[in-house]
Amino acid sequence: MSMKILCTVFGVLIIISGNLPVHAAAKKVPLKQKKKLPKIDCQLEPLGFANRAVSYDNNFAVIAPGTDGKGKFFYISYYQNPSKAEILAYDWQRKKLHRYPSDSNGLYGLLRASNGVIYAGGIHDGNLYALQPGSKKLENLGNLGVSYIWDLAETPDGKIYGGCFGKKKAGKHTSTLLEYNPATKKLKNAGVISEDRAYLRSLAAAPNGRLWCAIGCPALLFVYNPQTGEKKQLLPKKYQAYSCTGRPVIRDNYVYVSMYGGANAVYDKAILVFDAKTEKLVRELQAPAPLNPIPGNYKKGFYGNSTGHPHPSGVYFYDAATNVFKIVKEGNIGSCKYVEDNRYLHGLQDQNYYCYDLKEKRFLCRTRLTPPDTTGMQIRCLTTGPDGNIYGGVYINQHLWKFKVDTRQSVELGRCRFGGGQIDSIASGGGRVWMGSYTRAHILSYDHQKPWNPGVKASSNPRDYGPVGKGQYKTDGCDILWGPDGKVYMGSFPVYSSGSTRAMSILDPKTGDIDVYTKLSPVSLACNKELVFGSGKRDFFVFDPKLKKVIFRTKNSFVSMVGLPDGSIAATDGKLFYVFDPGVNKFTLKKDLKVGKINTLLLGSDGNIYGIGSVVFRLDSKNKWAVQLLWKKGGKFLAEDRSGKLYFARNDKLFRLTVKQPSQ
Repeated sequence: MSMKILCTVFGVLIIISGNLPVHAAAKKVPLKQKKKLPKIDCQLEPLGFANRAVSYDNNFAVIAPGTDGKGKFFYISYYQNPSKAEILAYDWQRKKLHRYPSDSNGLYGLLRASNGVIYAGGIHDGNLYALQPGSKKLENLGNLGVSYIWDLAETPDGKIYGGCFGKKKAGKHTSTLLEYNPATKKLKNAGVISEDRAYLRSLAAAPNGRLWCAIGCPALLFVYNPQTGEKKQLLPKKYQAYSCTGRPVIRDNYVYVSMYGGANAVYDKAILVFDAKTEKLVRELQAPAPLNPIPGNYKKGFYGNSTGHPHPSGVYFYDAATNVFKIVKEGNIGSCKYVEDNRYLHGLQDQNYYCYDLKEKRFLCRTRLTPPDTTGMQIRCLTTGPDGNIYGGVYINQHLWKFKVDTRQSVELGRCRFGGGQIDSIASGGGRVWMGSYTRAHILSYDHQKPWNPGVKASSNPRDYGPVGKGQYKTDGCDILWGPDGKVYMGSFPVYSSGSTRAMSILDPKTGDIDVYTKLSPVSLACNKELVFGSGKRDFFVFDPKLKKVIFRTKNSFVSMVGLPDGSIAATDGKLFYVFDPGVNKFTLKKDLKVGKINTLLLGSDGNIYGIGSVVFRLDSKNKWAVQLLWKKGGKFLAEDRSGKLYFARNDKLFRLTVKQPSQ
C-alpha cells in the first residue's frame, strides 16, 4: 500500500457537531443535480455491538451482606453508554452474582448507610437510587434536575447527601448538594457549594457532622455545615489552580485529600492532611507516586493506589503515626475500590474483580465480573488495520477492539493503558495501529503480529509512549495521523485547568521522542507524499516535516480532510466540500453537497471520496465530485476493508455497507 493511501484512507477520523466559520478564497461552485440525490444500490449489514467492555473507573464500591442479610458481597456498578446499567453484587466466597437493573447509564458513589440500605447516584438521569434489605430491585427515590450524582455520604444523623453535576446558573454549571432524609423520604436541594465550578465530585462526612466537599475544575475544598448552611473554603491558594480535589478519606479525625494536577503539574504527588475538628491544614505530603485514596473500614492512616506511567504503580499505606509511606502491593492492580478490615483489598482489573489478601500477599479470588450481555460503550473512532481488519476505540474504558472482516466477529483485545479515559483517535501506518488517548494526551501503538502485553516499555504491545506534556489533556475530536516522514502527528487540547493552549504533537517511533507545537491546534489532519495539513478553529495550515515549520496558513475550519492521489487535499467544514491545491496554495473548489451535516471523509480504494454524517454518500472523482446517496441514514466515522466495503458506527453498534453499483 502506498504512503498516500496510508495517509488518507487510515489517517483521518474525526467528528465535531455543528458548523464552523468558513473563510475561503475559492469561488463557490453551485451543485447541479436533481431535487433528489442519485441513489446507489447498497446493502447494509448491522454487525452488532463492537465491544461489550464497560467502565468501573469512577465507581465506588461497598462490602455488605446480601439483601437477605447473609454472606459478604462486593457491591459495585459500572457505566455503559448509551444503554442502561445496574448494580452488581458479587458473593465472592460462594461465587454467585446478583444483578439489580436501573434506569441509569451507571451508578456512582455507592454508599452503605447505617440503616443497611445501599444508596447510589445515577449517571445522566441524575436519580438517587436505593437497594433496601430484602429487596430484589432498586428503588428510584427521585431527581432534582441534576445531570448526575458523583458521590454520596451519610452524616451522623442518618441523612444522605449527594455531590452533583448541577444545573446551569448564569451560563455556568454549579456544584449542587442534594439531601435525602430516610425518615421522611424527602429529597431536597441543600444548596450550591460552588457558584462557578462544574463538579462537586466527592463527599466525606466527619464525625462532627460536617461535610467535606471536593470540587473540580479548577480545584476547591469546602467544609459545609448541614445544620446552619455555613460553608468554608479551605484549599490553600497555591492548589486552587489544580484540576481537581480528590475524594476525601476521613480516618481517626484526619482528612486526607489528594490533588489532581493542573497546568504546572499534570501528575502530582501532593496529599493534604487536615484536622477534622479544627479544620486546619496540618501536613502537606509528597507521596511516592500520585495516589488515589482507597475507601474502606480501616481506622487509621490511608491506603492509596497508583496506576503507574510515568510513575511506579502499586498500593501504598500511609502511617500517620510515623509519617511514612509503605508499599504493600507492588505492580499495577487496576482500580482499587475498598480495603476491608485492614487486610482484604477489593478491586477491578479492567473487567475482572479480585480480592487480594494484604497479609498473606495472594489473590483469594479473581474472576470476570462484567456480565456477557452488557452492551459496552459508544464507538469513538475507526480505522482499517495493517491486517485488513477494522479497529476502533470506545468511550471511557481505554479498550481497543477488532472486527474480523472475514468471520464477521468482533474481538475485545483489551485495555491499552491503565489510566482512566478512552481511545479517541486512531490511524494505521508503518505496520501498526496508532492511537490518541485521553486523559493526559497519550500516544500509543499496537502491532497485531505481537502478543498483547500493554505497558510503557519498548517491547510493550500496545506501547504507551506517555503523555505529550505541555498541559495537553484531551484528544477528543482530534485526529492522529501517520505522516509522510514516518512520524505520528496528533492534535490535542487542555481541559480541567491543565493548560492554556492546544497543540500538535509529533512522535518519532524510532526514538520515542515527542515534539509539541503549542502554536498549532489541529482538529483534523491529512497528508500527501511530502506535507502535513492541519485544521482547527479558523485555522488551516500546511506543515513541512523537512523544514519543521508552517509554510502556508489561512482562516478555514475543517472537521475532516483527506489527501488525494494528485497531492491535493479534500476537506469539509461540516457542510461544504473543498479541494486545496498545495502547488499554488489555493482552494480550487468550494461546493455545497446538500447532504446535511458531515463529520468524516474517506478516500476509497476506487479513488472516490466517501462521506458520512446525516447520510452516507459518495463523491464521484471522475464526474466533478458529483454527489451520490449511498444510505439515507448516517452515523459516525468511516473505514474501508480490502474488498471495498464501508464500516461506520451508530452509538455502540457497528455497520457494514456494501456498494453494489460501481462508479461510472
